[in-house]
This record gives sequence, structure tokens and C-alpha cells, in this order.
Amino acid sequence: MSQSTGSQFEPTRKSTWSDTDTVNLVKELAGASNLSESSEGYQAVLKAARHTASFNASFRNLSNHQMRSAVQKAVNIELDKIESARSATSAEGAEGGQASATG
Repeated sequence: MSQSTGSQFEPTRKSTWSDTDTVNLVKELAGASNLSESSEGYQAVLKAARHTASFNASFRNLSNHQMRSAVQKAVNIELDKIESARSATSAEGAEGGQASATG
């Protein structure tokens, strides 16, 4: 007697996320971190983003919003690594400069 609309049982829509979406997201997030597209750090971030997008597209059924979130998380992890390395390098440089100035 009850009519089923079918919408309750439809699986989540498959993502239409593309490599262009990945590249644009990386540009947006890396630009805020002052990474140039030719830098080694940018290339590492892009590689991680593409790997995440490829994995999720192959093995998970994510919406575009979920895909963006997953890729953004991967990008932020890589950007944090780069920022940590920058901080460590500048701290070492500051210590070295101070030692030579006093030594």
C-alpha cells in the first residue's frame, strides 16, 4: 500500500571530482602558504593531493564535498610538514648567526 520513492535507498552520488579540481584546490591552499608552483614543496603537496584523490576515487564512493575534504586534509598535512621544516631551518639559521656573532 505504501509507495516507495526510491530516494531513501539510492546510494550516495558518485563523485565527479577531477584532477582539475585537485590542482585548483592545491593552488588555492598552497598560494596561501606562499609556495610557488615550481617549488619542490608545491610538487610534494600536489603529489599527495593527487594520490589521495586517486585512492578515494578508486576505493570509496564519496560525494564531491567529501572528496574535497579528504584532499584538503592531505594538502594541509603536507603544508604543515613544509612549515615545520621552514621553522626548523630558520631556527637553526638564527642560532648559527647568533653563535658566530658572539663567537
